[in-house]
This record gives sequence, C-alpha cells and structure tokens, in this order.
Amino acid sequence: MFEIPPWTKTSRVFFFRHFSVFLQSFHTQIFEGLIQPFLYLLCFGLVLGNWFDITNVPSYLDYVYIGILCSIPMSVCCYELVYTLSSYANNKDLKKYFSLLPMRTGEIYMASFVWSVFKAILISFLFMLIAAIVGVQNPFLFLPAVIAVLIVSAFFGALTLFLVSMLGWDESNYNNIIILVPPFFLFSGTFFPVETLPIGLQQFFYYSPTGYSIHLLRSKALEAWSLLDYSLLSGYLLLAVLLLGLSIPRLQARFAPSQVK
Repeated sequence: MFEIPPWTKTSRVFFFRHFSVFLQSFHTQIFEGLIQPFLYLLCFGLVLGNWFDITNVPSYLDYVYIGILCSIPMSVCCYELVYTLSSYANNKDLKKYFSLLPMRTGEIYMASFVWSVFKAILISFLFMLIAAIVGVQNPFLFLPAVIAVLIVSAFFGALTLFLVSMLGWDESNYNNIIILVPPFFLFSGTFFPVETLPIGLQQFFYYSPTGYSIHLLRSKALEAWSLLDYSLLSGYLLLAVLLLGLSIPRLQARFAPSQVK
C-alpha cells in the first residue's frame, strides 16, 4: 500500500508539540546538535589537516566543513525519528492516549517526519551561521547548501521511517538503524575523497544523497549545476516520497488501536 497523509490541523498540532518540547530544552538540544559537528570540524579540519595533507586542497578545514554540513541533516533526522518512534511504540500510556484521540495515526508519522526535516535544517542553518561568523562559511555557498540539506534530510528521514516499518519496534532494530549513519558519514567524502575507496564502494557512496551533495558543494557553484545534477537531486526527493508513502501504511498497522494493551 502507498499513502501520503494530507497535512491537516492535527498534523500541525503534533508539529508544534515537537517544537514546544524543543524550545523547552533549547540549549540542550542545540548543544547536542552542534557540539559533535564542531568537534569533528576542529579535530579533523584543524588538527589532522595540520599534521599531513590528505586531499591536496588549499584548506582542509573548508574541505571538512562541507562534508560535515551535508552529514548533519542525515544524523539529526535519523536520531530524531528513532527517538520519537520508540517513545510512541514503547510508552503504553502514551500509545493508549493517542488511540483515544480523534485522529489518524498517519498524521503522527507525517508530523514527526516534517519536524525531523525542519529540525535538521534549523541545526544546519545554525552551523552555517557560526561557520560564517568565524570565517569558514563562504556566503555564496548558502543557497546550494540549503538545497543539499533539505534533500539529505528528506531522504534519510523517509529511509528511517521505511526501515522502522520493515524491522519493527524492537530496541535492537533501532540500534541497527542508527549504525547505518556512520558509514555514510565516514565514506561519503567528509574527510577524504571517495576515490580512495574500492571501486564498488566509490560509486555507491559518491551517488548517495550525502556523497553527491558534498561533491556539488565542493566542485560547483549553483549556477554551474547541470541538468544531470538537478535530475539526480530530484530523483533523491522522489525516492524519499516513495519511501514515505510505503512506510506510513505499515507504521499505521503496527500502531493500530487494536494493538494497544
């Protein structure tokens, strides 16, 4: 089955519920979302880049910055959705409460997906803003970076929903989903060129949403993007829509009121 729930008043209520929780713990969530990327940026971009030349680029700091920028939305979406869905699935009182409300469970998942994408864009924007203040961010990179962040977050958010719908609610499955993030983070060109990987892995990670976004931001200005570039980016978005539409009916079945005990 394939279903994309419409964006309803209930969806907006759940979205703002997530947003209000985020505001209540704003400092903690911003710290968690930004501290890890900046630690990677400092450790690899400054320390490792000063020890030896990995990529033969003018600034290894700028090189790593773009890789981390494209990886932030992937990790934020995956972790946010895994945490949200696990709380829905494993909290029996919360599950029973939702079953009594006049709403469709698909609206919960749609709102959670949109919220995770929004949060990923917000964290990425703050990362870009701080980088611009300290002189790492190129102002002309802002618009293509927003496009890349949106595509990466939508794809990995939809992929997370799909994997959860296929694997189920078991806690070990959540760990299996989360460990998919590090390979894309490490091998999509964040710290070293994908050309250093074996041939088969080169193609896989280069044409992943994260890898191709990194390639575009490093190699081309927005006005130089080709029809092929836009076609690939559109393909990632279409694939995200497909995964989202396939996931929600399965998630609705797993979250059906009849399963509430």
